[in-house]
Amino acid sequence: MKRLRLIVVMIILLAACSKPAADPPAPQPPQPLEVETEATETTAVETDTETTRPEVKPKELTYTDHKNKILDQLAYMRDFETKTDILVEASGGSFLMPGFEVIVDKSLNHQQRPLETRARIDTTGPFFLNLGPARREIYTEGGEVFSYDEAKNRFVKDSKIRPNQVLEQYDAETQIQQKLWRDYRMDLTTGHRLIAKLTLEGEEARGLIDEVFLNYGIAFEFDDKLVTEEVEMIMEYDPETYFPQTMAIEGVTRSNGYDLAIEIDAVYRNVK
Repeated sequence: MKRLRLIVVMIILLAACSKPAADPPAPQPPQPLEVETEATETTAVETDTETTRPEVKPKELTYTDHKNKILDQLAYMRDFETKTDILVEASGGSFLMPGFEVIVDKSLNHQQRPLETRARIDTTGPFFLNLGPARREIYTEGGEVFSYDEAKNRFVKDSKIRPNQVLEQYDAETQIQQKLWRDYRMDLTTGHRLIAKLTLEGEEARGLIDEVFLNYGIAFEFDDKLVTEEVEMIMEYDPETYFPQTMAIEGVTRSNGYDLAIEIDAVYRNVK
């Protein structure tokens, strides 16, 4: 019996030892080696894809350029107004012929389209100068011209002048500037202001004064033996448009024993 138990125990031990061995663990894939690296900052190189072009400076205008631009605007102004004050002071003379003043106050409004021009000139001075009517006024309307008749105290149709001739006859300020720019070289200042200056003496100054007087019906006989005239002019223009802004003239002359001082101030407004 004991023998039998021993045999059973041995059989059990043999059975236990004969169990197949467990499968070895599956190989794990190698883990990447962690390596500490310093962060490197990459600076992007900016490339300018646009081609750098050299700066083009505007052309510097010459004296002739300025002159031509001013003359163009003086000739082709469409609409504008002027206000002109003229003062002539006569000193000297004699007991019977004391000093006197001639005062001219003039306004002119002009529109080219539709054609409308209106001018008024008020003049005061001594009777012996024969300055003509104290008030001269003329205007265009509907293709006809009307002028003020002082004797009738009303406007009457004027058939002696055409509508397009009114401006030419009554805009002495612009005509004077055109003549000066054509005949003389100005002392020109450019920049944020555009100013032209001119000084005339002797016969040239006398000729200009005579022309101004004729435009305003002022009659003076110059002293032929003493040519002492001197005239200074300052004219300012808009530096952008070249339209006239102001004109100032100061001069001295002699006539019939009088010393004459002349001042002319003209202002342009609403020029187009």
